[in-house]
Order: sequence, then structure tokens, then C-alpha cells
Amino acid sequence: MDLKALMRGRYPKHVLACLQLIADGFTAEEAAKYLGLDVEFVEDCLDQARRRLLATSIEHSVARAIKLGLIV
Repeated sequence: MDLKALMRGRYPKHVLACLQLIADGFTAEEAAKYLGLDVEFVEDCLDQARRRLLATSIEHSVARAIKLGLIV
């Protein structure tokens, strides 16, 4: 399965922004405050990313997203 091709262009910017902030060491609460969003919305974005990346955790999502070049 080519996950990179599958994922290309499939994420709203806010999902990638949330995932990037988590990769940068923010908590969901800190990311929500930084982006001016509700914590529940950020958690939903992270869960959406986890499901789409077929990951088992947020940490796994971050690792897959970096590997696929979705975030840095």
C-alpha cells in the first residue's frame, strides 16, 4: 500500500496544523490555545489523523506523518 499517495491532499490544513504542533511537543490543550480552537476540536483532528494514517496512537500518527512528508 502506498500510504503517501493515498494521503496526499487528503487532510484539511487544521488537521495537519494540530499534528505538527503535537510533533513539536505541544499538548492538545496547548495546541488548542495556540490555534484558538477548542480542545475537543483538536482532539477530534488528532483522532481523525490517527485513523487516516492507520496508526495505533498519536505518537504513531506523528511518526507516520513525518515519514510520509505530511509534516516535518
